[in-house]
Amino acid sequence: MNISEALIEKYHHGLCSREEAEAIEKWLEDGDEQQLELPEHIPVEEIKMDVWKDLQPQFNISTPSSKSVFWKYTGMAAAAVIIFMLGGSFLKNISGAFTTPPSGALARVTSVSDQTEALKIEFGRESGASYSQEDKMLDFCGVVKITPKENMKLSFTSFCDGNRETIKEIDVKGGTTYFAMDLKHQNSSELIVMDKNMVGELPPIVQNSLIAQFGI
Repeated sequence: MNISEALIEKYHHGLCSREEAEAIEKWLEDGDEQQLELPEHIPVEEIKMDVWKDLQPQFNISTPSSKSVFWKYTGMAAAAVIIFMLGGSFLKNISGAFTTPPSGALARVTSVSDQTEALKIEFGRESGASYSQEDKMLDFCGVVKITPKENMKLSFTSFCDGNRETIKEIDVKGGTTYFAMDLKHQNSSELIVMDKNMVGELPPIVQNSLIAQFGI
């Protein structure tokens, strides 16, 4: 089945048949490059970069090359339609966009989930985390699901590139589940923390990846 602009937009709005949805999801998860059918006059790479620039102001920028944000949905789904239409490779296989750790970075992680005095932590594919009770700091790489046991200020850091990068503290609520994601796009890095209840507002491919990894 050919993946076209119209079919992707139809999928985004939940109007695809089961066969169409399965074809699109297979295309999104396929590691092999497949051509998305677009009008010839559309400058795909240029527009993809324009879309990325349009999305960046929604993040709270902490450094020129790295942003941190406590995710608040502000029209991402609408922008995602444009992203899907103008270049499947931009979000193609979103699980591959989660930053993977360097060799040895996950030596501290011994299972797919962990239980500390303060947090319950579950790890996505090729992801891991380490929590410091003393510093109330979560080192992670990839994508993790966390549930704090009480209200607290929690710092998020990334150790994917081998260098700890501290993210400002976030107030989290006990019993509420959050996702922390370390995303890469070219030379930019996005560290995102979002409430599980907001997953339904994410673009379908991101939702599907989280559902596949965590069974939510």
